[in-house]
Amino acid sequence: MKTGWKFGRAALAVSLMVGVVGCAEGGIFGGSGEDEDIRVDTRPDTGNLLDAGEDAGEVGDDAGNLPDAGGEPDTNTEPDTNTEPDADITPDPTCADLLDTNSTWTLPLVGQAQLQARLAFDGEGVWVTYVQRPGESGTPERVYAAKMGCDAELLVEPFEVSTTPEARSIQPSLALSETTLFVVWTEDDVDRTIHARTFDLDGTPRQAESFAVTPILSSGDAINTIWQPDVAVLGDDEAILAASALTQEGARLVLQRFNADGERLLDGFFPYPVDLYGDQTDPSVAANDSRLITMSFVGGSSDAPRVYHGQILAGGTKATPAQAIVAHPTVAINRSGRLSKAQNNGRHWLAFSGGTGFGNTILVKDGSRMSVGSDYASSAVGNREALLGDVAASPTGGAVAWITRQSSSTALNVHARRFLANASGDFTSQAGRVDLHSGDQARMPYGVSIDHVAGSVYVVLWGEGSAPNTQRVQGRFVNLN
Repeated sequence: MKTGWKFGRAALAVSLMVGVVGCAEGGIFGGSGEDEDIRVDTRPDTGNLLDAGEDAGEVGDDAGNLPDAGGEPDTNTEPDTNTEPDADITPDPTCADLLDTNSTWTLPLVGQAQLQARLAFDGEGVWVTYVQRPGESGTPERVYAAKMGCDAELLVEPFEVSTTPEARSIQPSLALSETTLFVVWTEDDVDRTIHARTFDLDGTPRQAESFAVTPILSSGDAINTIWQPDVAVLGDDEAILAASALTQEGARLVLQRFNADGERLLDGFFPYPVDLYGDQTDPSVAANDSRLITMSFVGGSSDAPRVYHGQILAGGTKATPAQAIVAHPTVAINRSGRLSKAQNNGRHWLAFSGGTGFGNTILVKDGSRMSVGSDYASSAVGNREALLGDVAASPTGGAVAWITRQSSSTALNVHARRFLANASGDFTSQAGRVDLHSGDQARMPYGVSIDHVAGSVYVVLWGEGSAPNTQRVQGRFVNLN
């Protein structure tokens, strides 16, 4: 890699990223089709079946007039009008029937520690991706996944997602379509590339090996030295990757579209210049049913970072001008933006940390509004520094989860809070804050993770342990009413 680029916040970002990982652990867009479902009748010909061309209704007409076992014809030709279900048939329980909101669950430990976890709810259970730190000295970290049921019982046992044992696999992120689990992560190899793998929702892999989705520009150049990947679905078999890449100009947000078969779709590209928005880190991405992509990142300068967000339609190569998300005129510093994957009435929520020091706030804004304004919901804990975790959307609003601390050496506590919004995206009310974890040290690089389950019930994930080498993933279904 060339060494002529300027040092500054970009170099600091790389240094911090390596430290965190080591210690804590062109157009881009078109459609697809499906094969016809061809069914073949393999039953033997008994000589008594109706010809395939006969009216299928004749079978129903004759069905009530076959002779019974005693040789007497059945004279009852009235249709059965009983629509009540059979008493001995019990419907399968739904997630809402099984929900366990009283206990905190963990995942089986394979190795030494579990780091950098993210979750997503698929309607049946909760998918969790995380970094598994092995117990053997010198063995690289691996990306794992597991699926937890609504009754806090495992549906899919933990399994290894990454397939390159010679490199450390770190910083996983995930997204769900109706049929597919997409997982992306950083390979800490010589080039520092991005890999991905896809699965059916029962955990069946679509590929035996992971595939590279490191963006390739229209020039043919691959964008290496890349980290902090995030992913959102564009359809059942398509996704969009957002990541931060180190270039000669500085750290830049980069996008790449790919499909579930491991193919890059057209060119990757940089939507925003460094000279206008500064070094671009902590990317987040979401997409709606119309394939409108919303992205956010932390830009600006090292002494005054700002959260920006922008939008681009599938097929575009230049994003609309990003706007600084300044939720209140007195909030001078914004950090750690996250977009909800799901939507509330077609909108994704954008959450970030506003202000500095103790007593600062966690802010939530309608990410579909491309403007600066005071339309936001805020949460704070007195005399504690608030660090963003994640935000989720629901049909009635959403919820935000975050961590707080009293100083750099004290315990991190985990909190969640639900908010309501009207059809226009205006906030109408907030429920009381729920403290999920306190009195011990909770750690989770990049914060906690949250998703909506049903009604006022959400699932929250965090890491617990006095040090990275002892950290375990903790999860809980919680009613935020």
